[in-house]
Amino acid sequence: MQHLRYQMLEFFVRDGTRRRAAFNPLPRTVPLKGLYRVLICQPEQSEATLLLLMPLIAEIQDRFPGTQIDLVVAGEAASRLFRGFPNVGQIYALPSKARRHPWSFLRTIQSLRQQRYDLAIDPDLSSQLSRLLTIHCRANHRIGFDRNESSAKLTCAMPLLSLNRDLDPLQLFRWALPLSDTSLDGRLL
Repeated sequence: MQHLRYQMLEFFVRDGTRRRAAFNPLPRTVPLKGLYRVLICQPEQSEATLLLLMPLIAEIQDRFPGTQIDLVVAGEAASRLFRGFPNVGQIYALPSKARRHPWSFLRTIQSLRQQRYDLAIDPDLSSQLSRLLTIHCRANHRIGFDRNESSAKLTCAMPLLSLNRDLDPLQLFRWALPLSDTSLDGRLL
């Protein structure tokens, strides 16, 4: 049964990432206007990883006031952590073991696909599940890190450079903004 669950999740991951485009004609920056709904996909259960999202959420709140941010996380810790942010809306809590609960996982994907987002962010370098959720949600713009096998459906794919692991989500968001809007000399911190 576990093998069947694993094969089903692998099918969904490969389905969205099978066709890699050699040339991405989409703009590689996020527009500065028209962002009203943002989805952040961080299906990690550890509270330390979720704490790294706080600077990203604060940055989005500062640059785009009034933007609603929805989160996809594993476990119930996120509702306690992000209670103080007024712009955090829906928190989708995935089961801690998605392979053991495939129907709950598929219901979450279905409810995500019913929503419309202006921006979806995949801030995790190593999670296939976060990339899967980012690819399959209905978003106008998708940003994430460039992983050769699954960057075809991203609007902005940040190349993997020497990154500070603690600032990955914030660096990714700032990199995707137009150069004229960043307060720094380059795209990286």
